[in-house]
Amino acid sequence: MVNCNRFLARPSLWLPGVAAAFAVFACSKLNLENTLPSSVGSVILRGMTFMTSGLAVSVAWDAARLHEVARIMGRRSQLLKLVGWILIPCWAWILVAFLLLWGYQIMAMGAVIYPHPLTLLLAVIMGTTWSILGIVFVWVLPHIVGLLMAIIMPFMVTSFAWTLPDFRWRHMFGVPSFCCGLSSTLNTNMVLASTLCLTSIATVGIAFILFVRGVPAMQVTRVISGAIMVIGVGGFGGSAMIAQSLENFAATQPRDIRESVCRNGMCFWPEHTEEQIAANSAAYDQIRATMPAQWLPPMSPTTPAISPDPNFKIGVINESSWMLGEPNSPLPFTDSVDKNEIYGHFANILVSRQLGFLIPLIDADNWQKWASHQSKPASPEEIYSWVDSELKQRGLSDIKPQ
Repeated sequence: MVNCNRFLARPSLWLPGVAAAFAVFACSKLNLENTLPSSVGSVILRGMTFMTSGLAVSVAWDAARLHEVARIMGRRSQLLKLVGWILIPCWAWILVAFLLLWGYQIMAMGAVIYPHPLTLLLAVIMGTTWSILGIVFVWVLPHIVGLLMAIIMPFMVTSFAWTLPDFRWRHMFGVPSFCCGLSSTLNTNMVLASTLCLTSIATVGIAFILFVRGVPAMQVTRVISGAIMVIGVGGFGGSAMIAQSLENFAATQPRDIRESVCRNGMCFWPEHTEEQIAANSAAYDQIRATMPAQWLPPMSPTTPAISPDPNFKIGVINESSWMLGEPNSPLPFTDSVDKNEIYGHFANILVSRQLGFLIPLIDADNWQKWASHQSKPASPEEIYSWVDSELKQRGLSDIKPQ
């Protein structure tokens, strides 16, 4: 019973575990689009945001209980051992949470999947930063106020980062926005901005403890504590500059096209299935039989007719395949096994490229009805006339090629 009471009296031994269970539950509501390392890692990081409050308040509780002990310690080495004793359970729980979130995704997907290696770095930095701030809150502020700050601030910052109009906050606090698809991966600049921001916040927090001189073993001159604070603020500013250089949804960057596999005039990612490959090939055969030859990508050994998201641009969420691209550039490989759907996708893109703007999308069934009446490739005028009639039925204005 005594051991049980001691266990309960030290929340850092159990409270982060409750937060980890909640994080797994929260991640079960997220849609993992694929099993690429970046996508897996981004879901884990979003789950880790639910861990921060549990970690911060656990550390704050221990730090508040041991504040008087820290004050009477005469040597800095003793104080560092005390801080390590406070933080070690949290580091263990960070690893446990990461493994739990990773293991849940393996079970959910029914396959062994691997997270992006940088996500583990961000998870450790995120958890450590807020754990250190838990100590700062109760060693600088009154204990009750510090505990409340440890509960509220971590989750509030990471959650409200999504709602703020300034997108830099998402990139600075380790929260990937809409990452990642088959054609995108985690942006290393976003990871750098988050790492710099979080470590700078921890540095400023430590500088506050040094500045107020509440713990004798940590006393330094005001000049040194001020210099440390300036370094922390400078790092935060540097993080903001890196985040500013990214676009709104630039937690992703294009995947290296050299990872694609090409055969029979078509390129695709290794993760695409044989059914998807066959459906794209069949849809393109129908495109060649019904669309003007001058609209199609030139067939050559070096230029595929279909390529995985060749027009991917940072800033487009899961809609990279609808970026028009240049006329005669490869058509985007479509993640579908429905040949008719893919044909409609290709047809809308080809017409939009010629018009110079994205037309209101005509559904696959209507495109199939039109294609069934074509015994040979249609002329551009015939296609414009039919598209114009389809749009007029919706009450839309005439189309005019640019």
